[in-house]
Amino acid sequence: MPIKPVPMRTLIPPVTGIGFPGNVHANSYDDSGQFRQRSGSKRRRGDNPENDLESRFNLTRSYPPPVLPAPTKLDLDGVKGLMVEAAGKVKELGPILNDKRTTEQNKACVNTVIALYTLLEAVIEKAVVPIADALQSVGGGDGRIMEKSGTNVEDEKIRAALEKAEKTSVIFGANLGSAPVGNRTTLSNNFTAGLRAAAVEIAAAKNERGGANAETLTAETNEAVRVAADALSCAESLDFLGQASRETNNDMDVGFLEKKGIKIQKRSYCSMPVVVNFEDRSSRIFFENTLRDKCGIRATMSLPAGIRSELKKFHDEVKGEHAGMIVMTRPDIKSLSLIAFIKQDGCPVWTRLEKTKKLTAACLEQPYGRGAGAGSGSG
Repeated sequence: MPIKPVPMRTLIPPVTGIGFPGNVHANSYDDSGQFRQRSGSKRRRGDNPENDLESRFNLTRSYPPPVLPAPTKLDLDGVKGLMVEAAGKVKELGPILNDKRTTEQNKACVNTVIALYTLLEAVIEKAVVPIADALQSVGGGDGRIMEKSGTNVEDEKIRAALEKAEKTSVIFGANLGSAPVGNRTTLSNNFTAGLRAAAVEIAAAKNERGGANAETLTAETNEAVRVAADALSCAESLDFLGQASRETNNDMDVGFLEKKGIKIQKRSYCSMPVVVNFEDRSSRIFFENTLRDKCGIRATMSLPAGIRSELKKFHDEVKGEHAGMIVMTRPDIKSLSLIAFIKQDGCPVWTRLEKTKKLTAACLEQPYGRGAGAGSGSG
């Protein structure tokens, strides 16, 4: 069962009181000083014909898949035999046109039949025969479309893996608490708490660098937490890769933020790879950009290990050919290949290179791991 991310609002106490008490079942005056939700009444299902109709036409039920009829066989030999027979009968109509006893009305009928035969012959030659040949080349020689060729099957596997990766983001080094934890629910709570703490710390570091006052710091911190909570709400589920979290440090994040002029404290905590699943590609990109800008945490598309390994090699190769340039590489679903972009430092426009690298099904056979790199990179 997928684990839903814990909303960040559960970690923030309300304006008055602490915690979120249960719903009240009456409208009596409440002087507890806590905000409570009102419980709406639920209409009971009665025994009436409308309920039967609702159950019959309930679109949320899992209906059995439709049974499609088997594809019909295109009998090309039979079609050719009919055409030979029709050609013989059309030849017999020639003497009728030359007979002086044939009326003009009968001649018109014969000319119509000959014209229809000519049209049918052209359709058979230009359309039916090429289609039958194509079906026989794709299928097993019996005129049916059988299984796709090996190359197409491999391409579909690669395309399916890339489409899944576009909706998945992986985070290495997320703060999951000070002690090793294996329970997924606890890890989900710690992940949400770690994002909120990182948003507060980055907002404070940015305002300290800018020399902001306390009022501005509070406003910026609240805004950072709100944006981080909004990005987290886009996630559909979380997956944790590993048995339990292990001790690590934030040295990589410190170095990444120092390049941007943001200084944070070095610390040790427990972490494990976190895979975040989204509904679509745009939600993933928004989540990754928000975590990078507001929380100082880097997340990347969760590619299979083999594709990540090839992507790292391709990135290093392009970077060696374009020294001093910022390089970005990523997989392309349309061409099923790796593509590259470059730009000058400070320039907002990326330039796509003609250099590409075709992906193969062998990239999907490697097990998942971190050693091959975390995906597309720039530097």
